[in-house]
Amino acid sequence: MKILKNKRFLTHYSHQRRGFTLLEILVVIGLVGIVATSSTGIFIFLLKSDRKVRAILEVKQVGDSAMAAMVNKIRQADTEPTLCASPTSSNTITVFIGGASTTFTCLGTGITSNGDNLTGTNLAIIGFNSCFTCYADPLGSPSVIEISFTLSKTGDVLSQSQLPFITNVSLRTY
Repeated sequence: MKILKNKRFLTHYSHQRRGFTLLEILVVIGLVGIVATSSTGIFIFLLKSDRKVRAILEVKQVGDSAMAAMVNKIRQADTEPTLCASPTSSNTITVFIGGASTTFTCLGTGITSNGDNLTGTNLAIIGFNSCFTCYADPLGSPSVIEISFTLSKTGDVLSQSQLPFITNVSLRTY
């Protein structure tokens, strides 16, 4: 008789606990909502950071490329650039290599080499009072040319960035 009573109790109890209670379901939904909200915030932050890093990287690559092109031509010049005829600063410098001339110009829209844009269309030079400064040495050593500019990427707030570039170059042949 005791066994029969226990069987009925077990049968009755097991039929009652088939699903989850409403409270358990609400707790799980709440926890999933909290995890989803925090994950979405982190994901959006990572996307914004990625756009900013890509913008800075683009400015750095283009600026380094333009700087390398100017340094290479100035170093290989046969004679001192026209800028160094009288020590001064300018937005334009002309160098002569093997009888051919190359003119670099800093404009608000970018840096050009004989009219070809070295910095692309979505980058600009900011604060460009003078990109090229010539420091002549009175003892006869080659002049030193300082190239300095700040390159800026335009666009929406997340993809804006700016980096300064500066270097000194002396002629290789003197």
